[in-house]
Amino acid sequence: MKARITGKIALLLFILVFAPTAIWLWQRWTMSIWHNGHGMFVPLVVAYLGYQALKSDVSKREETSAWGFLFLIPGLLAVMVDTAIRTQLLSAFGLIFSIIGLAILLLGKRRTQALAYPLLLLFLMLPIPTAFVDRFVLLLRRISATGCAYIVGMTGLPVLREFTTLHLPNTNLEIADACSGFSTLYASVTMALILCYMIRSNARRAAILLCSVPLAIGCNTLRCVMLAYLVHYRGLHALDTSLHPLTGIVSFTLALGILFAISWSGPKKETTLDTTVETISSAR
Repeated sequence: MKARITGKIALLLFILVFAPTAIWLWQRWTMSIWHNGHGMFVPLVVAYLGYQALKSDVSKREETSAWGFLFLIPGLLAVMVDTAIRTQLLSAFGLIFSIIGLAILLLGKRRTQALAYPLLLLFLMLPIPTAFVDRFVLLLRRISATGCAYIVGMTGLPVLREFTTLHLPNTNLEIADACSGFSTLYASVTMALILCYMIRSNARRAAILLCSVPLAIGCNTLRCVMLAYLVHYRGLHALDTSLHPLTGIVSFTLALGILFAISWSGPKKETTLDTTVETISSAR
């Protein structure tokens, strides 16, 4: 009873301390579909996976561990430091460390070990600072522009690529940072890691991990092809309409759909008494 009251107080203090950080993360997730939109779903997935892991625990005895302070104290210190430097991202890291610390503190080491992978997935909800991915985003822009120019040229529409700019007969299309496909790539890798936890086939796990990056790049290239034809026939003002984000949603959905298809093992065959008898008879 005392442990439950302590846990409730700790959770209340946790919510009060990290409420500003949660608001900042929500603002980043909902800024646009190009900025870590997948992040808002990661906590929900982690909560579901954690619930399933704890539900399968046959031991009902309460456990606590003071080792949780090894994560909780650094997490709270990160928040204190961030109040001075105001990066918000440091507080977000502190949030995750504090969640891990609370899990160990309230659930114990044994049960937290079962939650280790889902808890690590929480880091994938964080936005990656632009300064860390500038060069990579530029590389993705060049790959998308090159692939788009090749496909558009193969379909008969004249196009000339100059770095990340596509010169079309009627207008020019710049493959900007928002069209680099980095957000799709980040979301694709996140989904691949989640699916790898949920399936048991090592072959499908390897296939998902190997396909996640090229699949995201390929789907984004197809999106750039759609944009090229869109601006060719409707002009650059078409990029200011709902068709522009719609192409991003289509490419993102296509990438995730293929990942789900790879992870799907197909319907399970029902084993009936008759088929079991036939199998035993044939074995004899």
